[in-house]
Amino acid sequence: MLDRASYREVMARQLGYRAFAHHVLARFSALIVGFGLNDPDFEDLLQSFEANFGGGVGEHVYIWKRGQREDEEARALVLRRRYGLLCIFVDSFDDVQTVISDARTQMGARLRHTISATLKRSADVEEFRQLRRRAHIELGRLSAAGAGVAAAALMAAVSDAGTPLLVRAEAAYSLGKIRPTPPWVADFLLDTIGVSVPPPIVTSTLAALLQLDPPVDDQLVIRTRKASALDSVCREVDRLSLADEATHSPRARKYLEALIARWRATGS
Repeated sequence: MLDRASYREVMARQLGYRAFAHHVLARFSALIVGFGLNDPDFEDLLQSFEANFGGGVGEHVYIWKRGQREDEEARALVLRRRYGLLCIFVDSFDDVQTVISDARTQMGARLRHTISATLKRSADVEEFRQLRRRAHIELGRLSAAGAGVAAAALMAAVSDAGTPLLVRAEAAYSLGKIRPTPPWVADFLLDTIGVSVPPPIVTSTLAALLQLDPPVDDQLVIRTRKASALDSVCREVDRLSLADEATHSPRARKYLEALIARWRATGS
């Protein structure tokens, strides 16, 4: 455990440590526990980062116990505006574990906005494309926990019969954009495909599968066999697409063939 004097000496003399701390702030999103709103050492680190690199320090979260200083709300706002640090207030240190645990399953404001933008349908096609493109980029930059939460939300949208058809199709397609990809997403997409499923959802589901990294080892054999069994389903989906004036996109079998070819090439 470093006291204030020894910590400041490390920061001043061990330039590698300071560089490492700056690297973490610049390249990663950090969860900071135990940092005080009046911690002069952390403030010095933030100021040196700002002096060397300019602007904020990325997107980081710290947990702060309420009632430790009168101006804590104002201080938290300053840190948010100046450095981009988001404060989560807790009433007790015992709540810290709960906050961290909930982060694995509950959607934050930013991810909620990303999912909303992903599923947004607009009469202005170009506006929709811009929103969609930005949202897909964000889906590709998630943490493992965030990816799991995003996947659960999009899977729920795909499965909800009360959700508009095109939104469900968009949710299926967007599952292919999530990185890192949760291991259960591929099986969910394969299991979604069926004759009774509307053609736009089937097509979007296959398009999502094409975006995923190919499975490996035993999963490659199992999923390739599973996909091959969907040939007759995709033929029927394409037939229904031709008959539906609102669709005109008989691409299911084309996408399925491309998917199987890709997976087989991976295993050869």
